[in-house]
Amino acid sequence: TGNLIWKFLTGGEINSSPVVVKDRIFIGSLDNCLYALTKNGELIWKFRTGGELSNTPAVCNNSVYFGSQDGKFYCVSADDGRLIWKFNTTALPIGSKGSPLITNSNLETLFDFSTRSLEKSPKAESGFIYFGCWDNNIYAISLDGNLRWKFLTGGTCALYGAMNNKKLYFP
Repeated sequence: TGNLIWKFLTGGEINSSPVVVKDRIFIGSLDNCLYALTKNGELIWKFRTGGELSNTPAVCNNSVYFGSQDGKFYCVSADDGRLIWKFNTTALPIGSKGSPLITNSNLETLFDFSTRSLEKSPKAESGFIYFGCWDNNIYAISLDGNLRWKFLTGGTCALYGAMNNKKLYFP
């Protein structure tokens, strides 16, 4: 009908897309916070970082993964926003477009960029997260927050990557 059903005000602009998983909506804001809302727009919890959140988070195995302009990549509980781990990069994680790429140990894509929804539900210890960073590296970290590898590129990886036939593509 085109009628406004509800709205939620954050303390800053929102430059990313929301992610809807089950009965929750997750959205980052330039006020340094990640928000979890009900489908009626009511606040469930918010998690504050040391920098702006301009990227779309990814959700897998009841955890929310996202980068912040404070130079850290975070994993928080989707239930209560509790910090599970944070990964320090040497520069700001890229966050202006897209979301992190999550795969299982067989390098099958678990997070579909076009629908922003979880396709599969692997065990957390079997998966990986890939994201580009302003330090010219592509990072691969496990879903428990440990560095698996990083690859120095010839320049900044300005967008998140894509996976096809077990090959990782970054612009």
